[in-house]
Amino acid sequence: MDTSLRIALCDSSVGDRKQTERLLSRESDRRRNTTGVFYVDVFGTAGSILSTNMIYDVYILDATEPESDSVYIANALRNKGVTTPILFCISTIDYSSSPNIPDNSLFINKPLIVNELSNTIDRIIEIKKKNYTPKIELRNNSETFYLEQDEIVYIHGNKYDSDIHLKNGTVKKVIMTPQKLWFEICSFPAFFAISTSTIVNIHHIECISFMHVVMPDKHKYHIKLNYIKPLKRKVRCYESV
Repeated sequence: MDTSLRIALCDSSVGDRKQTERLLSRESDRRRNTTGVFYVDVFGTAGSILSTNMIYDVYILDATEPESDSVYIANALRNKGVTTPILFCISTIDYSSSPNIPDNSLFINKPLIVNELSNTIDRIIEIKKKNYTPKIELRNNSETFYLEQDEIVYIHGNKYDSDIHLKNGTVKKVIMTPQKLWFEICSFPAFFAISTSTIVNIHHIECISFMHVVMPDKHKYHIKLNYIKPLKRKVRCYESV
């Protein structure tokens, strides 16, 4: 897997922000031929970092505004569904003593020391390796969202848009046809296009009857005759694992 890091850095102090960025750049250069380089995006306020739709491998925070400090940003990120590590930089505020620190948080003291930063980066890479699950990035008119393969039960659509039926019972609409969606997700082994309008997750199929696939919500979807045997074969391979 790719162990390079996408890093979001948010610091209220312009000087500290530039110094941290320089240290990360040097650390990235040292790791170029080993664990991989860093890609760093820099933010100065809570509003700027929370408005981006990019999901980062780690968020480095030292925002000190009273109503939108690092703890506020961290919890807002968790509420958006971000689960990756958050690294709090302790300077004027000792975040480690806050009762509202979200899970998967790390701490480092300022001024940053090269060896401590390097060790912390090692921990973050190990967390990335341990928790790595490929995600599918999808968009509609109002949001960008990320789904794991098993969260998607099936997709059904028309020549204008598609409904993505999720494991939790909700439905997400995207302005993309099932055919175009297929090219986004075909590398994920659980998906099978049973027609030009329907893609199913073989992990969630209720049953395969003649010319139809029944999903957990009891909806039946037509399957092309020549697709039945390949689908059954794929399901058998999954069940035998």
